[in-house]
Amino acid sequence: MLNLKNCMSLKKLALMTPVAAFVISASSGYSNIAQAQTTRAPGLPAYARTPSPRKAALPDVERVARSQNLGEIFVATVKHLSITESGSRYALPAFKFDSRPPQQRPTGKPLITAWGVFQFNRDAWSSLIPPQARRSRQSWIPRGTAGCGKAAGCVFPWDSTPSEEIILPIQKYAQIFSEVRSSGGNEIDAARGIRLYHIGSGIYKNWLRFARQRNFNVAWRNVNTFDRRGRNLRGRIDKHLRNAGVIL
Repeated sequence: MLNLKNCMSLKKLALMTPVAAFVISASSGYSNIAQAQTTRAPGLPAYARTPSPRKAALPDVERVARSQNLGEIFVATVKHLSITESGSRYALPAFKFDSRPPQQRPTGKPLITAWGVFQFNRDAWSSLIPPQARRSRQSWIPRGTAGCGKAAGCVFPWDSTPSEEIILPIQKYAQIFSEVRSSGGNEIDAARGIRLYHIGSGIYKNWLRFARQRNFNVAWRNVNTFDRRGRNLRGRIDKHLRNAGVIL
């Protein structure tokens, strides 16, 4: 069962959004605790939860995704995203995770803070927490510290309950899915929007702006032009959606 601290966090979460919070146990996904990773990633604080076994989060991901009432394509897209990002594991640090200060990291190694079921990093996670709520978080750092550029400061993804780890990203994906649909896109366009946002919010915004000006078919044909790094976003994302059963 949830302890008092997690119940308080869920209460705050319910106040933050109109979607009812699900009760996800603090020990969710840890029934086979012997399989959990116990080696602490560089810079990860002692209070951060240890990773769960593979696919331990998948039932909760599906349950929360279905609660958004956006259809099977949304559910399939979100479930597959959790698998490709973390193996649908709770509390998983990124493969090259290192949140230590610059002077403690190997020369040339960047700050890497992606963590959790959906692998949100510090800045992406901070955008999910209302500015007025960030300062009360244990991991809060002020603007200008360790590269944080947000006026209300930054917080880290491991400073979360299991419920928040799943619910907050899925609510963001639901917002994106609905935004694309209300802009004239179909469900596949909306699924592509979720994947684009996960690669980069700026890429997603530029693609959506172009789609609104022209149409979604033209925007998708030109999606690679929105990436300064020259990646094949169209091929990469459509491969994921085929594997998820969203497109043929």
